[in-house]
Amino acid sequence: MSKTFAVIKDGRVANIVLADKPMAENWVLSSKAAIGDEYANGRFTKPQVSEKEVKKDRISLLIDALVSSGVLTEEQADKINQA
Repeated sequence: MSKTFAVIKDGRVANIVLADKPMAENWVLSSKAAIGDEYANGRFTKPQVSEKEVKKDRISLLIDALVSSGVLTEEQADKINQA
């Protein structure tokens, strides 16, 4: 039966994989880890993110969606991102 492993790179979960056994030393058994979580001293923790970073990410996602749907051009998006 497959198990869930977190693939650790530079102290963070880089990927989640299913396998019968770990395929490398950086594969850590975990059913709760998520991509982006921090891993140190055998423990997973959620990264500390500021409210400003969250807002910036949300705006970036919105701009990407507007470009994808044709509402904004790439040039318009670039100007907004530079502001």
